[in-house]
Amino acid sequence: TADGSPLMAADVAHAGEAAVAHTQRPPVPVRSWWLTYPVMTAGALAGCVGFAMSRASVAGAAPVYWLGQIALLVPCIVICIRRTASAQSRLLALQLLAALQALLAWAYSPERFRFPDELQHVRSAREILLSGHLFSANPALPVSPGFPGLEIVTTAVKQVSGLSLFAAGIITASIAHVLLVTAVFAWARALRLGSRYAAACALVYGFAPAFPYFDALFTYSAIALPFFVLAARMAVRVVTYRESALLVLPPLFVAIVSH
Repeated sequence: TADGSPLMAADVAHAGEAAVAHTQRPPVPVRSWWLTYPVMTAGALAGCVGFAMSRASVAGAAPVYWLGQIALLVPCIVICIRRTASAQSRLLALQLLAALQALLAWAYSPERFRFPDELQHVRSAREILLSGHLFSANPALPVSPGFPGLEIVTTAVKQVSGLSLFAAGIITASIAHVLLVTAVFAWARALRLGSRYAAACALVYGFAPAFPYFDALFTYSAIALPFFVLAARMAVRVVTYRESALLVLPPLFVAIVSH
């Protein structure tokens, strides 16, 4: 050494083992759920406050809403693209994002359906409840009775739970919205992509203008889209893993009946 003292062979061996252990150390999984997920939730609640301020004609509603959107989206993006994040944490962040987007869709009109597309399907659902059978005429949307997938699920939720048709429709659309982003993630994984790239695929899909709002409303796409993506996932598995082609039929049937 520089001072002339001998360097023991054991010290050299120990230093070499430490260097190898350092280079081969696996990445530490992200455990920031205690910070990331509450921030996303706070962002969605800020969006709800923005809607309430707007309805009350209080100044500053738009900045509150958009700050909430930033707090909702940025943590999800970070955890999805971070190399050390686990597949479970990425999927949970995406599912939470979809659930909070459904919350915002409800917060825009928390008492009743307002959009024309929703009211058209409400008419079909009410006809099913009143008549007790499918395919009743709907002058507001004549094609709707022939594709009653959304209405079948919603009326079943209402009859089982005793909730109002509005509440049953919100629950159905919200669960389907979470299922949609889960299906996109599963489809990408079926293509043998890593969880980081699968999460990126789901994020890119989620950046579509219709995804945060229209796809979370009580419309035909609420049920049709997630099952169509599930059918695409099963088709990939049929080709990749030589599974039975019959696996594609159940989700495809649901998508066809709903759209």
